[in-house]
Amino acid sequence: MKKIAVIIVNYNGFGFLDKLFYSLKNQTLQIFRDFDIYFSDNGSIDDSVSFVEIFYPKVVIYRNGKNLGFAEGNNIVLRDIYKKYKYIVLLNNDVYVEKNWLKELVNTAEKYKNVGIAGSKLLFYYPYLDIILKSNKNYVDNNGKKISFKINYIQINNNTYNKIVYKDGFYDPENENGEIFIPSKNMSTVFLPFRRSSGYNLYISISGVNSTKKEKVDVFVGKDFIGEIQLKSTFAHHQLKIDKSIVSKNKFFLINNASSSYDKDGYGKDIGFKEKDNPKYNIEKKVKSICGASMLINTDVFKDIGFLDKSFFMYYEDTDFCWRVNNSKTWNIYYSPKSVVRHIHTGSSKEWSPFFIFYVKRNRLLMLLKNAPLNIFMKNLKLSIKESWDILLSKNPISTKYLEVKIILSLLFNFPIIYIKRIFK
Repeated sequence: MKKIAVIIVNYNGFGFLDKLFYSLKNQTLQIFRDFDIYFSDNGSIDDSVSFVEIFYPKVVIYRNGKNLGFAEGNNIVLRDIYKKYKYIVLLNNDVYVEKNWLKELVNTAEKYKNVGIAGSKLLFYYPYLDIILKSNKNYVDNNGKKISFKINYIQINNNTYNKIVYKDGFYDPENENGEIFIPSKNMSTVFLPFRRSSGYNLYISISGVNSTKKEKVDVFVGKDFIGEIQLKSTFAHHQLKIDKSIVSKNKFFLINNASSSYDKDGYGKDIGFKEKDNPKYNIEKKVKSICGASMLINTDVFKDIGFLDKSFFMYYEDTDFCWRVNNSKTWNIYYSPKSVVRHIHTGSSKEWSPFFIFYVKRNRLLMLLKNAPLNIFMKNLKLSIKESWDILLSKNPISTKYLEVKIILSLLFNFPIIYIKRIFK
């Protein structure tokens, strides 16, 4: 029996694959000697398969012909290979793994008793800077909000990575005469991702509230002052240079997932989500759940509880799997913080898109039906029906109402299938 296999499910992920495979080649453990790679392609129409065929001919490719989702995209490989390996690692295609990623996962799996699953620390893909904006004025609007200025956009260089975090001092976005902006208090902090560059500039479109009062904003990167902006009554574009030494001193990574959890109502939680990486997330420990973006599984687990549930297609399939592992009372789940992965996050789907909402809302209820006490499932089903009914009777767009109908019909279709799995688990 060979020790380790890595399965990568892919759907039109060509743009991620070069960096992903580069990072796999540079593992402490040697590619194709210490671990094999299986590439499960869900009917991509880009150059994903050709890239792997040409540059990594030793990778075993599964051409699935259509999008089977994350669950069945993994299962189609798992069913063939799980008896050949001690460990199988599920790995997203939109990641870059640090050089000790796989070694540390295996170390954790072999350090403790009955480890069924071990999971990595997931960081957002690019480093960040904390931009602090301080204004000398404050105004109270008609709704009682204290507003000092309005931001139309803010970014470092031409970064298109959309994981900006408006951390402190901001209100919800507003729309005024077709102009979308974010109102801010007189001191606010935003975490901005950036890419490596020969030079760094902060670009910001900002307006004041009352330009006759000589409003200004001082701009800092951490504690380092980088410039002053005189505000106008309309949005104006400003560019402030950030010295490389300031970037080097202040850059940090944000946590995407430092293990996971779920409550009795099935709501999943990414531990540490959008917090700065810090020592409290460096503790190796037993946890309740692990994100499927980087999940090592002892193959004996499959013999006990089966594979991922293909009914879930995408989202919550990893939580469902961990719930079943916990219910087995045989296996433990561990967080392995020295195994570090940088994650694009929702690389193959858009967060809060109709696709995302459909599967997240539907699959939470399916997971409860399958694993939770029936009274908990019924309580959440009633709440969900009420929410759907309110949406259908509201003035929401037809597309929003259609999505709710689609979720309801899919639930009705899948309830008998999932309930049978509950009975015979």
